[in-house]
Amino acid sequence: MQLKHVKNVANEAGIGLDGKTIKIDRNSDLIGRDLYGYTSPDGKTITLYPDAFTNKTELIKTIAHERTHAFQVDVFGKPTSSSMLREFEEGAKAAEHTWMDYLKLK
Repeated sequence: MQLKHVKNVANEAGIGLDGKTIKIDRNSDLIGRDLYGYTSPDGKTITLYPDAFTNKTELIKTIAHERTHAFQVDVFGKPTSSSMLREFEEGAKAAEHTWMDYLKLK
C-alpha cells in the first residue's frame, strides 16, 4: 500500500493521475468491508482503501473507477441529484472494464 506502487500501476494501465492527489487510508478496520476508493466532491483527491490493494487487478479497477469520478466532476461538476449520482456510478463501473481491456491489449 505505497503511493509509488499506485502510480506505477496507474501508469502501466494508462490511467493518468496528473493534477490529482492520491491518499492511501491504511485503516485495518476497513479490510474486508468492500470499500475500495473515494473521490472527493471537488474531484481533486482520490482516497484508496485497503481492499483496493487485494491484488493488481483490483487496484487497477479501483484507480480507473475513481479517476473516472474525478473526470466526471471536472466535466459536469459534482452530482446534484441521486439520478446524476447513479449515472456517475454506472459510468465509473463501466470504465473499470474499459481500462482492463486496454491493459490486456498493451
